[in-house]
This record gives sequence, structure tokens and C-alpha cells, in this order.
Amino acid sequence: MLQNQLLSQQAEDPWSVNQMDVPWELSAFAPAPMSIDEMVEAYDTSMDLTTIFMFLSVGMGTVLAATAVQIGYITRFNPKKVML
Repeated sequence: MLQNQLLSQQAEDPWSVNQMDVPWELSAFAPAPMSIDEMVEAYDTSMDLTTIFMFLSVGMGTVLAATAVQIGYITRFNPKKVML
């Protein structure tokens, strides 16, 4: 999708891809304009085992923290006073 979008943008205006306005803060990270092929090669969306484990652990940690907070809140109640 990225490659198709860049190619269609270049077909519409060939100078727009190579002469994009880059803020001066980002000029240290991209000192020279990239070609479309370099952009496509640098664009990586693969997920390895550590990334999957990180997503799983953050998700499970969030669920466990939310559950622990609710259990802690409920256990403070006195059942006799709640029923009266």
C-alpha cells in the first residue's frame, strides 16, 4: 500500500516526493531525500517473538491491574452493612 501510494503521488507531481518540506528538527534523521525504493525497504512491519510477547504481557498486565484494583475496592466492604 505504501509503495502504491508513493508511486501514485510521484505520478501526479514528480517533484513533490523528492522535495518534501522537512522540519529542521528532523533533518538530522534524514540528511538526504530517500527514493521510493529506499522507503519501501526501510518500512518494516514484521513481528518477531519478542514483539508478540511484549504485546501479550502488556495486555495481560493491564487486565490483571484492572482486576486487582476492583477486587481491592470490593473487599473493603463489610457484607453485613451492605445487606442492611
